[in-house]
Amino acid sequence: MSAWVSSSALRTSRPKLAEKRKAESSGRVVNNKKIKNKEIPENGTWIERFEPQSKDELAVHKKKIDEVDGWLKKNILASESKHNIGKAPILLLVGPTGSGKSITLKVLAKENAIHVKEWMHPLTVDTGDYAEEDRKYAGWNEAREKVIENFNEFLFQGSRYKSLFDEEHRRIIVLEDIPFTFLKHVGEFHNCLRKYRKFGRCPLAISLCETSSSREFKLFPQEIKTELDICCISFNSVAVTFLTKAIKGIIQQASSEFGKAFRRPDEAEVISVIQCCDGDLRLAINLFEVATRSSSEIVKKVDLKKKKEKRNTEEEDEEDSTPVNILEEKECVTELTPNNEIEIEEIDSD
Repeated sequence: MSAWVSSSALRTSRPKLAEKRKAESSGRVVNNKKIKNKEIPENGTWIERFEPQSKDELAVHKKKIDEVDGWLKKNILASESKHNIGKAPILLLVGPTGSGKSITLKVLAKENAIHVKEWMHPLTVDTGDYAEEDRKYAGWNEAREKVIENFNEFLFQGSRYKSLFDEEHRRIIVLEDIPFTFLKHVGEFHNCLRKYRKFGRCPLAISLCETSSSREFKLFPQEIKTELDICCISFNSVAVTFLTKAIKGIIQQASSEFGKAFRRPDEAEVISVIQCCDGDLRLAINLFEVATRSSSEIVKKVDLKKKKEKRNTEEEDEEDSTPVNILEEKECVTELTPNNEIEIEEIDSD
């Protein structure tokens, strides 16, 4: 921390930040109901607009798809979500960013008519960079406790109560993001899992990104996996063949949807982007979206410029075909005479 930042300034700003995070730390619950037709958001990202709708569209190895599908069938379809107390199944999906962990689970859940309740992007409290005495500052511990309380509340309410508008009796809770505070308080996270294993009424799936090699081992050491009988399925980076096929499919969809405003990238551009993404499908999609949007804006501007030039040309042609008043053939200056008569003075071109 920079030496010129005073401790008083820190103490003034922290309560406000803590209050803001405390108020918003409950996270956002997203329910995905089974729908026949895909609803494409008008201004959604390409990841939202062109996400896979069936397992045949997944850019994931068939073996991994079968593993996830088999787990869902065994733990949800076979028992129809009626689990004995103390045996709520827990699934852990581990893999690099953009390897297809979450979308594989969601697509297979949709195909099996399984209702998904999802915890997404919670705001959490990170006090790891501050001294221990600063962590005890009023509001911070309270905010951290609120995060844990909201997390537990979401887990157990989502497990026990179905949506009034949801007719599906097959359910699964999906955790996309584990509150960061649990990285500093791993024991509390393990207690949450133990409680869920004991009292949860539907399966729990956790998607963990391998951004750090120590994160999985810290949150899910082998002892806790064994104790809670957690099933772990590891995903690899998307293979080049799958990545290429997926990107070309998305480009084709974008071309059909956006028409001439879309500049289709050539083969060399596709290969170049795929090589630099290192198996991260999400990154590849985002890069193509940014690149094509930029080119689309250029195309739109060129089209508008051409239309404007065409309109100006047509207006000039109309002016050329209009009869010209003889007085307009000569450059002249008009003056009012004392009798208020208009006098036209011709200007000699010389």
